[in-house]
Amino acid sequence: MAGRDASANLGGMLSQIGGAFAGAGQSVGQGLMRPITMAFRPQLDPNSVESLQRQAAFQGRIGDTEQARLFTGQALALEERNREEAEKQRKLREGQAQAKAINAYTNALASEDEAAIEAAQAEAMSVGYAQGIDMTPVLSQAENRFYNKKNQAYQEGERARVNKKRAEDAAVEKATQVMAAAFNKARTEEQLNGLLQSAGPLVAEQASILYRNNVARLEADRARAEREAEAGAPIESVDVNLIPSGDAIPSQTSESLKKQIEEYNKKVENANNTVAGKRFLPQTTRNSLINERSAIQARLNTIIDRVALDKLAIENRSKFAEQEAIAAIKNDSFNQDERTAAKKMPFYESDLTELQAIRRLRNEALISLLGPERAAAHVQYREGDPKIVLAGLPKPGDKAKGPGPKDFTVEDEQPVPVQGPGFAETRGTGTVPAVSPTLISTLEAQLSGIKNQLETLGPYSSVGAVPAGSEEKYARIDQLESLRTDVERRLRLANRLAEMKPGTALPPARQAGSFRESPYLSAQRDADLRVLADMESRL
Repeated sequence: MAGRDASANLGGMLSQIGGAFAGAGQSVGQGLMRPITMAFRPQLDPNSVESLQRQAAFQGRIGDTEQARLFTGQALALEERNREEAEKQRKLREGQAQAKAINAYTNALASEDEAAIEAAQAEAMSVGYAQGIDMTPVLSQAENRFYNKKNQAYQEGERARVNKKRAEDAAVEKATQVMAAAFNKARTEEQLNGLLQSAGPLVAEQASILYRNNVARLEADRARAEREAEAGAPIESVDVNLIPSGDAIPSQTSESLKKQIEEYNKKVENANNTVAGKRFLPQTTRNSLINERSAIQARLNTIIDRVALDKLAIENRSKFAEQEAIAAIKNDSFNQDERTAAKKMPFYESDLTELQAIRRLRNEALISLLGPERAAAHVQYREGDPKIVLAGLPKPGDKAKGPGPKDFTVEDEQPVPVQGPGFAETRGTGTVPAVSPTLISTLEAQLSGIKNQLETLGPYSSVGAVPAGSEEKYARIDQLESLRTDVERRLRLANRLAEMKPGTALPPARQAGSFRESPYLSAQRDADLRVLADMESRL
């Protein structure tokens, strides 16, 4: 019987043994029966439901009902604990399987690999099928979390970049003011060269302007000094026409400087008349007039430099606005507006995935902003994307080809011949360039693309607070409105130039209803001409 549980046959055996001891008396029988009963008791494992159940059955067979109830209760309690633990482990395994599938899906989203995304999605759905749950809302939540986190990181990066730009602009403005004062104090070309060489990269352009202006002034001052050094030479006046006109400087400043120059010139005229009449002009009077002219010239030079630096600032802001627009289009975060717009594309459901449709929209936006040639440098494309994603742009590394007039196909387009020098040849000459119809068509395409984007983004109101969650959308609308203003202005300029005879003098840039030239509008027109020249060179 070694190794076997004999308790199952215990009832019959004990009955036989009990009969044998029946005549021996109750106390003697019980004393003899207990060791025998305990010898046949089954082994007890308190961590086994089956063991506790056998123990309860044994106690019942030998008539010990209290012990039988005790072991039965323990067996039921252990069975319930085991059931709860098994349920806990099942949920843990299912949760781990879901977490693994969600992480794989999130990683696939980050890779932007369409095949990987589809495979991860299918695997997640199979996990849900095995567990009897629908993983679609779970994946949707994971996707929203991923894009929200990505967008948050992008916004934080944008804030940091904008703050850095503001700090740089403030540093440039402060450094430019100090540098301008130093340039105006320089009296030799060696000193001017030293200032130019010591200028940092952030103010290199400003330093070049100040250097050129002050070298020209040194040469003019040197030539004037030689003329005035001749015997009987008149004292030279200050040219009032050097005062910047229009709205480049406040009218009060312009009038004050004009009055100061006219009063000085009147003094010079009287002094020169004295010399011409062979009367004696004290040297102290002559020196006083020359010193007064130097003070007036210094004030005038400061204003002229300020206008030139402001003109540069306008150009730099225009460049920066374009860079901002490009960065906004190419940002790593696919926001909800883009995803919604992608789903509204007519070919979205049948031909393109969501990410491919977004890349297509971004390429169209780049073409609208930059024109097809310049947009090619920023093309949004992933290996395996269908041709339609390119929107007519070349693949990265391919040679750009001229787009078709409407659908941006990759067919070569023959440029329309233009009679006369173009924007590049006339740049800085003050003459009218010949305008290509292709350039006007490109500007019109840019304007149309911007308007389409604004319509896609929906209505916009500048009244009241920006609704929560719409900050990015409203910022994008503001940016597009600013771009539309720039493109409309350049299109008007190109159309006006197309009506003029190439090679003739450009008319002055004036405010509406004014006969005076506006330095601000002149600077703005010069900046637009440079943009148009750049566009023309890429067509």
